Formats: sequence, C-alpha cells, structure tokens
Amino acid sequence: MSFTFRLSKVVQEVGVILRDAPNHRFNYTMLLKMLYLADRESLKEVGQPISGDTPVAMPRGPVLSRICDLIRESPQISDEQGEYWNKFFETRGYDLVLKSHPDTSYLSEYEVKKLQTIFAQYKDKSLQQMLDYVGNLPEVSKNKRGASSKNNPLEDIVVAIGRENELPEIEQNRKEDDFLTKVLGN
Repeated sequence: MSFTFRLSKVVQEVGVILRDAPNHRFNYTMLLKMLYLADRESLKEVGQPISGDTPVAMPRGPVLSRICDLIRESPQISDEQGEYWNKFFETRGYDLVLKSHPDTSYLSEYEVKKLQTIFAQYKDKSLQQMLDYVGNLPEVSKNKRGASSKNNPLEDIVVAIGRENELPEIEQNRKEDDFLTKVLGN
C-alpha cells in the first residue's frame, strides 16, 4: 500500500524546509530523515503522508525513495523529472541547495506548518543523533536489512504509530488519492 508521488508537491515540500535553512542549504541525509518524519507524523495525525513517496529501509535509516533518487540524480529518474527538480535544487557535496523558491500551492496550511515544525524540532541535531533517532523507530527496527534497501511497508508504520485499527480508513484514503490523481492528473 502506498500513496501517489507528486513531484510538484515534493518540490514544494523540500522548498519549505530549505527556505528556512541557513543559506538555503542543508545536509540531504538530515533532510531525507525530516521528510520521512513529516510523512510519519502526517499519517498519524490525518491518515495520509505529505509526500506520497515510498519509504525505504536503508542501512542508515529510512528515506523516501524517489526523493532520494532525485537528490542523488539516480538513473531511475526521468530526464523530465530531473530537469524540473534541478530548476529548484542542486546537490553540493552532502548538501541540497535551494536555487529557486517554489510556491506552496500544492501544500495545505497543515502540511506547511508540519514541515516547518519538523525542521525546527530537528535542525540542530547532529547527523548521528538523527540517525540514531530514526533508526530506533519501531517500523525501522523491524525492517533493517544490512547493506541493502527494502520497502518499509506502510502497514508497519501504521502499526508503529498506533493506528492499526484504522488501516481500512487509511487504505481508503490511499485509494481516493490514487483515483484523484488518475482523474485530475498530477
């Protein structure tokens, strides 16, 4: 079970965080962990993640798969997606840098506030503190797999956040999200 990934919305999410970062740049590993935590908290609070990206268990903790691919300029990303992403961001060393400010038209007020809150809460943590924190989340501990990546099932996150009784409702949210994407487009 996963939600629909929308590149235009994800660009706005990352823009919200980098807009508040010193010099509009931030360590991309920390950023990926923050985006994961924002999705996790949104799922807990409103029954759906912000990004719609697929969480993946990696050796250094969970990341959102396609956002990670965009940052690392992975071959799985289409030229069109890469060009759109690169209008707003560039990777310099281990930092992601904001080149141009995207608007927030695809984000709700709740989502913008959630992203700002997550950034404020974790921005001063060291990378190791962040890795330790997310590495000890129940759904992450359950899905650790050495040096390879593995999908971090949404169901495991739902159980870890205490909403297992609401799996049918969350699955309905996912179906509606998928339907609206098919009808209205990305």
